[in-house]
Amino acid sequence: MATALTNLYFLFKMWTLHRHTVQLATSNHTLPSYPTISIIVPIHNEEKHLEQAMTSLCQSAYPHFEIIAVNDRSTDNSALILARLQRRFKCLRVLTITQLPAHWLGKTHALQKGLEHAIGDFIIFTDADVIFAPQLLQQAIAYMLEHQLEHLTLPPYLLLQHFFMRWYMPFQLFVMLLAMRPWRVGNENTPHALGIGAFNCVTKRALTEIGFMQHLALNPVDDMGLARLL
Repeated sequence: MATALTNLYFLFKMWTLHRHTVQLATSNHTLPSYPTISIIVPIHNEEKHLEQAMTSLCQSAYPHFEIIAVNDRSTDNSALILARLQRRFKCLRVLTITQLPAHWLGKTHALQKGLEHAIGDFIIFTDADVIFAPQLLQQAIAYMLEHQLEHLTLPPYLLLQHFFMRWYMPFQLFVMLLAMRPWRVGNENTPHALGIGAFNCVTKRALTEIGFMQHLALNPVDDMGLARLL
């Protein structure tokens, strides 16, 4: 009986969360000005999806943005793909890491190096296999400015081709959400925070205050770690 009541409680919370989820595509995203955005993409052997993902980013319908692709010791064709894309798109900058220093994980170190070169007022962290819709940057920044946010995270729409993954991934995500309890995010009386690696947008000011990624150097869950620091 207790288990059934617990399950009903969590289902109700998930339904409540869904009802209050903001759809950026339907929100007002008019901007009086366009702050500069730096998009940091850590890359390690991502040749399968890299060109499609980076092309979608480079074709974003936003006037002031840069993309910093951090090629972290890739041994596949990622470097060749990035070089080809860099010739097509002026917004793309490529940093190359050949060695990993002590006391750092590869991804957090790549994010740190990207931050050291970023010029944007807003920083977006994303993965090298994420496809961006053309209007996403404008919609996200407009929402953050309207609500005076320092941090915005967005879940990706998952394209699952295999039958097993179509069954398994929703179950896995459901379990993860139960553990993270996102409906408590924003409540000052709880320590809950939520960050999603596919899209973490943070103001440069907030990142400077926490010392960039130095406190997350050995954190394997950098997206959630960043959210907790903020």
